[in-house]
Amino acid sequence: MLRRVIQKLRNGQKKKLKEAGAENIWRQEVKVPVWIRGKESLQIKTSNGEWKNIRMLSFGNSEGTGGKDLIADILLVNDIPELNTLTSAQVKDKIIFVNSPIDQKIINTVDSYLISAKSKLLSASVIGKKGAKGLIIRSLTTASDDVPHAKMIYYEPDDKIKIPAVTIGAKSANELEKLLKKTGRKSKAYDVCRIERRNN
Repeated sequence: MLRRVIQKLRNGQKKKLKEAGAENIWRQEVKVPVWIRGKESLQIKTSNGEWKNIRMLSFGNSEGTGGKDLIADILLVNDIPELNTLTSAQVKDKIIFVNSPIDQKIINTVDSYLISAKSKLLSASVIGKKGAKGLIIRSLTTASDDVPHAKMIYYEPDDKIKIPAVTIGAKSANELEKLLKKTGRKSKAYDVCRIERRNN
């Protein structure tokens, strides 16, 4: 279906160019990455041993778990400066939860969003190099609801290991922080996302 739509668009563009007087028209093959959202879920183990579902959303371009459960202890981090000071020993084999809300003291919400996003969306690469298994980020929004908002996560070109990254809404983030402060928990992320790359 998609191929037919693309072909129709190509033919229409070629026709328009000819009508505009273009003589030399050619197409070049190009390779582009295609990211496909797979089945995804995030669960936290409660004190009675049951898994509690938490509403979540994978970041675009996020690495997946290969269809397997990713189970690890969660390490709560309150802001990016704290995240950057963590050692490999502190981060290794953990799922890092960054519960840092957007600074609402900044009047221009676009500015506050960009400041927060710039550091957070690169953090998967930073902690991945230190041995973390996954990343959970508080939703990049000023809203106090529980709707997860996700942009695109970034990995550095030299990253040998790319870890899954998800976001959760403000309410879930607050609840998760309270839970983690009471006692240590484990997080279980299943099929955070699936990546498939095709030639277009």
